[in-house]
Amino acid sequence: MTENPTASAPALADRWPTSDELDSAVDRFFASTSGALWDSWEISDLADHIAWFGGTTGRGNLFDWDSTRVVEFLSEIAARVQLSDPARALMFPALLRAWVRFAAVEDGMPALEVRRSLAAIEHAEPVFFAEFHSLFNHNHAVDD
Repeated sequence: MTENPTASAPALADRWPTSDELDSAVDRFFASTSGALWDSWEISDLADHIAWFGGTTGRGNLFDWDSTRVVEFLSEIAARVQLSDPARALMFPALLRAWVRFAAVEDGMPALEVRRSLAAIEHAEPVFFAEFHSLFNHNHAVDD
């Protein structure tokens, strides 16, 4: 018999960061050397999505961005394009690279793991862009 996945949700939710912790992480990201160039109101909600995903999946660690997790994020966010303007959402891979570099400093991620995570983003990026390209084509066809 398999365990009901919702049965463990309250236990997992207890480990999820609070909204204040998420906001603090995003603020520290924008104040960091990795995130300073991204600091704008147009990007803040994109960074919020990255922090939220980090804090509410896996072990709930905002700064645990291994190669598997970055691919999961790009797949998940592509499926949730309605959360953002698709043109701005195209910035997610580059922003995620900056977040991984920031997370490495925050969490002491080993350099080899950082390189693996960045390589995974690069590998997943064409699929991510292809999914968005099909959305743009679909939207264009609807407008005609």
